[in-house]
Amino acid sequence: MQPELKGQIVILHTPLDSRSPHVVLGNRKSLRQGVQPGMPLAEARSLVPRGRFLEHDPDADRERLRELAWECQRFTPRAGLEEADEPDCLFLDVTGCGHLFGDIRGLCLQIARYFRGRGHWVKGACSPTWGASLGLARNTASSTPRRDHSGERLFEIVTSEELSTRVAMLPVTALRLPVETLSMLAECGLRTVGQLLELPRSSLPSRFGTPLLLRLDQALGAVEELLTPEVPPQPIMVRQRWEYPIHAAADIELVLRELLERVLLELKKRQRVTQELRVAWKTETGEPEPLVIRLLKPTQSADKLGELLSLRQERFPLSGGVTSIEMELIPSRREAAKRNTLFEQDDTREAEFAHLIERLSQRLGEGAVMRSRLQPEAQPELAATSGPWLQTGIKTLRRASSRKNPNRESEPTGEPLSQSNALIATRPLRLLPNPERVANCILGSHALEHFRWRGHEYRVHDCSWPERIVTGWWRERSVHRDYYRIETEGGARFWVFQDLENHQWSLHGVYE
Repeated sequence: MQPELKGQIVILHTPLDSRSPHVVLGNRKSLRQGVQPGMPLAEARSLVPRGRFLEHDPDADRERLRELAWECQRFTPRAGLEEADEPDCLFLDVTGCGHLFGDIRGLCLQIARYFRGRGHWVKGACSPTWGASLGLARNTASSTPRRDHSGERLFEIVTSEELSTRVAMLPVTALRLPVETLSMLAECGLRTVGQLLELPRSSLPSRFGTPLLLRLDQALGAVEELLTPEVPPQPIMVRQRWEYPIHAAADIELVLRELLERVLLELKKRQRVTQELRVAWKTETGEPEPLVIRLLKPTQSADKLGELLSLRQERFPLSGGVTSIEMELIPSRREAAKRNTLFEQDDTREAEFAHLIERLSQRLGEGAVMRSRLQPEAQPELAATSGPWLQTGIKTLRRASSRKNPNRESEPTGEPLSQSNALIATRPLRLLPNPERVANCILGSHALEHFRWRGHEYRVHDCSWPERIVTGWWRERSVHRDYYRIETEGGARFWVFQDLENHQWSLHGVYE
């Protein structure tokens, strides 16, 4: 969990623009407040108005689990993800690893302490089969958690002799069965694995389907279940040294091109793509900061990487001659094959836009090319955040550009805008970081007629009816404002509001 979310009620939900947004998962605090998976999002908001509601991103969860599996290399060389559409746990093959930590009990304790020290809530089990370990970890109520002298909970440890007894105590939901099979078992009153084992084995497939026998045998060890380990990507690195330093920019560019060809050749041999390239230098005067190129979309293209490398090199000063260059490339997985659809989809514009962002980021710097992200806030100055484009992937780019704004919680009050106000009916693209007070306010029938801002006097020619924005009572500092779209006699257009608590006027936006 992110540090800023610790101690809060956190709830994950489906996209707001879906047909029926609902809760996917919540932390323990949300469960104590009555929030359950599958609950409509509106109902969950009414139960926990102070909660943090975040959109569920299964792809990001899978990537984070994969990174955690790489971290588990410190405990075992074989660590992988659960075989599921949306995995939520890790499998570690600790065969032969226990003696390195004293015993299996000591190994489990080290794993628990490692992840808890990084803010993760750990539930685990150790048994001879994957199915039994997963069932025990997810159903700790059916087991007896053990504690060491410090009070920390250890994994549930099950030996081969105890396996059948412990598995029989598990509920049938621990067998990773389809929802339809679980429904049939519930209708028949079968709640535990032990009740299933008492039935004739030959009758189970015809009554409940073949997956039931497979999962039973996998949990009891009659059928072996394989693990696909997640191997961390090994960087591809090449290095070039010289006895005498080189100074000419053309010579340096030629060397970079040769090194790039070498790393890309190895990348193609591994059948991978990359989103990050790093170049480290040594010069006569020291070691400057490495040159790093990040991409929105993975690639193998030498032309694309070479172009970005040249753009970045133009704004990368080197003091003194270069004595060595080291180029490192981080491999990543290939994207899934494109699905065939009834109508062809042209991704040319999307690819061109992504390449434009990459070019600008290399020429101007990553911090100079920003993207905005909508937030579920009614208060305008908090309704969006910004960050470098290259910190997000191409999927996030596509989703952010196509999603409708779900965050607007205000609505206009009063009569509809007149025809003369149609030109300024939208909110301004230029929003001030913080509202600025206006002085010398002269009020008319319902709004401003004259004001001064930044040393200039303005007389209002036209004004819209108010749009009221009110934040919830649960906020530390509530907002109660009436916003107006105004046009001055000089043709300038502004977005101003009156604070209904102190009746002061402020300017918040400027129309271009």
